[in-house]
Amino acid sequence: MPPGTITVTPLTRNAANTAGSQPLVANGLAFDDDGDLIVSDTARGALWKVNLGHNGSVRSRMGCDTTFTANTLCLENVLVAHPLLEGADGIVLDRAGNIWVDANERNAVVVVDRNGKSVREVFRNAPDAATKLRNGGPLEFNTSPVIEERRFCTANLDANRRDNSPSTGGQIGGPGQPIGKISCSDQRLAVPGVRLPAH
Repeated sequence: MPPGTITVTPLTRNAANTAGSQPLVANGLAFDDDGDLIVSDTARGALWKVNLGHNGSVRSRMGCDTTFTANTLCLENVLVAHPLLEGADGIVLDRAGNIWVDANERNAVVVVDRNGKSVREVFRNAPDAATKLRNGGPLEFNTSPVIEERRFCTANLDANRRDNSPSTGGQIGGPGQPIGKISCSDQRLAVPGVRLPAH
């Protein structure tokens, strides 16, 4: 990942300089209708599915690689890994069990079906005609999606990375400027989401 470098120790993987990466793996969490845990994996562009017992115990197989701790999930628990999921951050499930993913490294929203077989991009910032960059919004490093009935919204924090760099484009960011916003789709979703507790 030139020009960045990562310092790897037995316990950590940290960016050695500001041009580097981040040691972020498990990120967004959501439970499906079966009570299993879906986890977005930011570093791998993946979703994991963790089978849980009724008492909350982990039933998924662990301990397959002796270089990791014994309670590390086996790779068979990866539901899907896909380039469209690069930077997978927050996730939310709709009523059909589809997983809506904020792929913030790409300023995009991706939908994965409940079985991980279909991965499709439903929105990505268009490139600016002059700069060819995708940092002008409406997504500006989108992080935390929510679906209320048939409306999709997501928080944006305008981090200065990947497709959102430089973060001075768009509606937020820059010295003395707002550092966050919420973007919502202006089209109704075909599949409704969960009903929020407060309206």
